[in-house]
Amino acid sequence: MRPSSKRVLVVAAALAVALVVTILLRLPVPSDQDQILAQLESARAAGERHDVRGIMQVISADYHGNTSFDSNVDELHYFLSRVVGREGRVMVTLSPPSVQVHGDTADSVSQVTVRPREGGPALYDKPVALHWKKEDGTRWLVFPTKVWRVVGADYSAPGGGDEGGGLL
Repeated sequence: MRPSSKRVLVVAAALAVALVVTILLRLPVPSDQDQILAQLESARAAGERHDVRGIMQVISADYHGNTSFDSNVDELHYFLSRVVGREGRVMVTLSPPSVQVHGDTADSVSQVTVRPREGGPALYDKPVALHWKKEDGTRWLVFPTKVWRVVGADYSAPGGGDEGGGLL
């Protein structure tokens, strides 16, 4: 390939990349409520797949719970690792959540139901309130943006207790 052809190819590639970046940056950013709803769906789907890592992507490093098993993000991760994989195949459903945005914080409330895939009584069927905060993140793994993550929760503990402060 001739040097002039290489230069033309490099310039064309650079222009194509610049065009793609410009188009991506101009795409509308979903509303705060839509972003939170997408995070909830991501966590629900991850729970159904027993994907603790997928659930933890929605959890803030600043997470603080109020129970002995989820007082910080590390304990929550340990708790989810033990519980999410323990029950076998489950189906996780959420009622349509109520989301209230207050600037860079938000709250959502939804009825969470966890059932064995093969049927039977619900393993968990109670309301869960999540507390959200906007944090630094990336859009399309490259562009800096703000993302919503869970910083706390209020719920009745699995097994019938009334402890609050963590995720299912």
